[in-house]
Amino acid sequence: MDHIELRALGHWFEGRSQRGERKTIHLFDNLNLTVRAGRSHAILGPSGAGKSSLLAMIAALERPKAGEVAIQLDGKVADAISLRRRSGFVFQQFHLLPELDALGNVALPLRLRGDGEAREKARHWLDRVGLSARAAHRPNQLSGGEQQRLAIARAFVAEPAFVFADEPTGNLDQHTAAYIGELLFGCVQEQGSALVLVTHSNTLSRMADCRHQLSGGRLELLA
Repeated sequence: MDHIELRALGHWFEGRSQRGERKTIHLFDNLNLTVRAGRSHAILGPSGAGKSSLLAMIAALERPKAGEVAIQLDGKVADAISLRRRSGFVFQQFHLLPELDALGNVALPLRLRGDGEAREKARHWLDRVGLSARAAHRPNQLSGGEQQRLAIARAFVAEPAFVFADEPTGNLDQHTAAYIGELLFGCVQEQGSALVLVTHSNTLSRMADCRHQLSGGRLELLA
């Protein structure tokens, strides 16, 4: 089964105290977690606890200072590049390309891989997130909720094994956030992907199979 295993992960960086003195700031130490295919994980915690850094390390976008991130895909040990190819990403700031229309943004990950059916698959996912009628619109012509729906379509278009989401509802009003949460988890279940989600929202986190609290350098499983 596809999985990502964090083994004794530790991370810190050099900063300065209020008096300007250099100091080492520890985000977490000896952290362990296994993310398996088909399971969803929500990571909660106060600002500055290191949630986004942890997410980046699970996704193999950053390397920890200590410990190991072990990846298995299709029954074999895999590297960071292979994981990124099998992953989708959803961010708070959307990260859409302003020069491309909605269809072009969704199709882009497949076009970069040389997929000859990129536009057809992109149309399917635009329809899945309810944006078929907005296919020719650029991101600045879409509302915040529509842009996040577009980002979700882009994340799932390549049939990812893992999806990583960093505060996907953080910039949205309560009603739109609830809709986006339902859509995101619906796509995860439909696709059979694993989901790792960083959020401040208790409502969104409760939709996950597992909830974790990152605080004081420790990651604890919540009931």
